[in-house]
Amino acid sequence: MKRVFLLALALMPLLSRATDFRGAQFMGFTNFPALKEGRITSEEIKSEVNWDELVVSWNLRGNGILTIEARLIQPGATSKWYTLGLWSKQSRRSVNGQDDEFAKVDTDTLKAQQPGAKMQFRVGLDGATAKDLKFVGLAFRDSKAKFESMEPNRIAWGKSVDVASRSQLDHPEGAKIWCSPTSTSMALDFWGRKLQREELGMTVPDAAKAVYDSVYKGTGNWPFNTAFAGSFEGIRSYVSRFSDVSELEDWIAAGIPVVTSVSYNRLKGQNRGGSGHLIVCVGFAENGDIVVNDPGTKLSNVRRTFPRDTFRQAWADSGNTVYLIYPEAWTIPPARFGHWETRAQ
Repeated sequence: MKRVFLLALALMPLLSRATDFRGAQFMGFTNFPALKEGRITSEEIKSEVNWDELVVSWNLRGNGILTIEARLIQPGATSKWYTLGLWSKQSRRSVNGQDDEFAKVDTDTLKAQQPGAKMQFRVGLDGATAKDLKFVGLAFRDSKAKFESMEPNRIAWGKSVDVASRSQLDHPEGAKIWCSPTSTSMALDFWGRKLQREELGMTVPDAAKAVYDSVYKGTGNWPFNTAFAGSFEGIRSYVSRFSDVSELEDWIAAGIPVVTSVSYNRLKGQNRGGSGHLIVCVGFAENGDIVVNDPGTKLSNVRRTFPRDTFRQAWADSGNTVYLIYPEAWTIPPARFGHWETRAQ
């Protein structure tokens, strides 16, 4: 019978030097102490934002089984451990029914009843070692934060990234539901061609199978998509929350596409939210409108341009959620507001 040992992380997360986090903060962990009897537990973590939403993502190499959990720590009270995902290359599932006086788990998002708590995460590994755990990312968000739009990064205007078009409509079994794995596969295929790595160019059905959540019964679980992308050697992949379109411009200026979560209703100009959809930001028009690869349309029309304000409203429905997928050693833009991994400059 496997025994459990709780081991505190000795290393600090990769923190941004930002002072204005604009309602969201990302923390990334890349090194972990040796696994002892199956589990690693972080120290108490305090975000710089008054967060009430948390998305945890991870990258694991090999064929091990990972269980990711988190708990909240408030003055005089500590919550139970909430299971945020059970993941392996063979099967994946979220956990329903986690709703109490501290928090609720909405498939892939931990929603705190009281904002600003400290938290801990812990990772259980079966058939893997700490060296196989490449990355853990914490994306905190204050859902009530309000902020003005920023000056655009016009360096990205008129620039696009060469992401090959893929359509979920080419696959009848996924025509209405495969936007997320199709977008993830487009990002991976982009890097596969740039790095000359054929294994990154898998088909859309293969990507959909690799991210399927057997409890959610779909392929739209955010961390499951990034965990799949990050399972490839040398690839970093995680979920984060941005605050402004100018941050997408930073990535396009650096030549890196970004998968974004939007309301398809709002993207199509309807004055109502819902209809969650994933698209790939691949560039900007000369006037600052956003250029995307939209997998939810026929292949000949995947490359589309949307008005900047229309996209902004559609993206806000998800709390400006993104999948960031790129090689671990690649040069990425500075995290001006602490919304992604920080590298030494």
